[in-house]
Amino acid sequence: MPTPINAEPRRGYKAIHSSGTRDKAYCQFIVTHCGEAPTAQGMARWFASSASGGSTQLCVDTDVCYQTLPDLTIPWGAPPLNSTGLHCELAGYSAWTPSSWLLRRRMLQRAAWQYARWSIKYQIPVRWLTAAKLRKLTAIPGKGKGGFTSHAEISKAWEKTDHSDPGPGFLTPSGAPTKTVPRILLMSYVKKYRKQMLAPPKPKKKAKPPLSAEQSTRPPNQDREKT
Repeated sequence: MPTPINAEPRRGYKAIHSSGTRDKAYCQFIVTHCGEAPTAQGMARWFASSASGGSTQLCVDTDVCYQTLPDLTIPWGAPPLNSTGLHCELAGYSAWTPSSWLLRRRMLQRAAWQYARWSIKYQIPVRWLTAAKLRKLTAIPGKGKGGFTSHAEISKAWEKTDHSDPGPGFLTPSGAPTKTVPRILLMSYVKKYRKQMLAPPKPKKKAKPPLSAEQSTRPPNQDREKT
C-alpha cells in the first residue's frame, strides 16, 4: 500500500558499503541518482548485498521511501561528493524520456519531501549545480555553500566516475518548458515543501466560553431596545 508523501522512511535494509561517519556540518550537497531498477525495495535490498559496490542514504519510488544508511554515515555514492553528500536513488532508468519520469510525479514529490527536510536540517541551498558550477566549488565548499546535483553532473565535473544517471531525460537542458523538465519539477516541489515546513503554525482559534445558565435560557432579543 502506498505511504503518504511525508511518511518517515522505512528501514529494514542496511547498506553494506560505507566509509564511516561524519559531522553534520559536512552534509553540504543533495545528490540524485537513478537506480536502474523498478522499485525502492529492490534497490534497498541490492545495497544490503556485498555485490552492490555502492550505497545511498535513501531509495525512493512512487509508493515508498527506504533509508539504508543514516544521514551521518558516508555512502559510496558518487566521489568526490561522498563525504559531503546526502545521496538518494530514484527507482527508474537512465534511458527514460521526460514523459516517462513525469508519469512518476508522486515519486518526485516523495523525494522532494525528504530533500526539503535535508535542506532545512543541514542548511543546504535550494539551487541546482551543473558540472560547470561544481567545478567552481571544492568537494567541501563549506556549510551553506553547496546545493543540489546529480551523479551525472559529478561525473562530468571531476571525472572520477563514468555514471550518467539519472539520464538526459531527467536532466533535460534548460530552455525546455518548465513543466516538461523532471529536474526542474523536482526542485519546484522541494521549494514548495520547504516553504510549508518553515511556515509558522497557524494560531488556534479561541474557543467561545460556554453560556451561563441564565444566558442559555434567556429568550432571543431580550436585550434589544424597543422602538
